[in-house]
Amino acid sequence: PSLVARSGDDPAVARALQNLEPDLICISTFPRLLGPAFLEIPHDGALNVHPSLLPRHRGPNPYFWTYYRGDIETGVTVHQASARADAGPVLLQESFTLPRGQRIDRLHTQCAEVGAKLLRKALGSLERAMKGATSQDESLATSAPRVKPGAAMVDYERWDVEQVWHFLAGLHPHHQEPMLLDGRPISYHAVLGYEAVESAAGSGVLEQAPHGWNLRCRGGYVKLGARHFAKHAPQATSHVKR
Repeated sequence: PSLVARSGDDPAVARALQNLEPDLICISTFPRLLGPAFLEIPHDGALNVHPSLLPRHRGPNPYFWTYYRGDIETGVTVHQASARADAGPVLLQESFTLPRGQRIDRLHTQCAEVGAKLLRKALGSLERAMKGATSQDESLATSAPRVKPGAAMVDYERWDVEQVWHFLAGLHPHHQEPMLLDGRPISYHAVLGYEAVESAAGSGVLEQAPHGWNLRCRGGYVKLGARHFAKHAPQATSHVKR
C-alpha cells in the first residue's frame, strides 16, 4: 500500500505502520525527519540510505553541498536512523569519484544504483551488519541545509574559474545563479565550458559573447549559453558587478 505522509510525525501513517507490525523500516530520499513515533515501531529499527559519505553533508540537500564544497570523492551511506538527521551508526558505505562538471542528474542515478546495492547487502545479513555498525565521527560532520530559491550561491572571492564552472555545470538547470547584465536579469540556457586566462576584469563580471555571455572569474571565464532575458528581476541580490 502507498501512504502519503503529511509530516515526519503524521499520526495516520504511524497508526498504519503499527498495524503492519514491521520488523524494519527502510528510508530513502524522504525529505522529512521521522519522529520517535515512527522509529519505535519496528523491532529492528530503521535504515536510511543517504547520498553522501556521512558524516559529511547531513541534511536534506547533500547533492548541492557536494558541488558547493568541490568534493572530489562522494558516495552513499546506509545507516541506522535516529532522532537526529543522518547521525546514526553507519552499517555500509561506498565512495566513488565525482567527475568535474558532471550533471547532478547523473550523480543522482549513480547514488540510487549504489544505494540499492548497499541496502540489499545490509538486508541480506542484517544481524551482522547491525553488530558491525560504527558511530559517526562528530568532529567531521557537516550540514546540508536547503537553499533558498533565487539566492546567490557562487563564492567569487574564493573559487577559481574551474570550481565556478564545475558548480554551475553540475547543478544546471536545477539551480541557477542569479545574474545581471546592464541591470537586467539573465537566464542562461547552458554552461558550455570555461577558459583559464588572465584578465583584469573582476570576478563576477558578466560580458556579452557570441554564444551568450562570459562570466569572469578568478583565473578565467565561464562560457554561458544564451537565452531570452528574464521578465522579472530575481529577489536575491546578484554577485555580478558592473
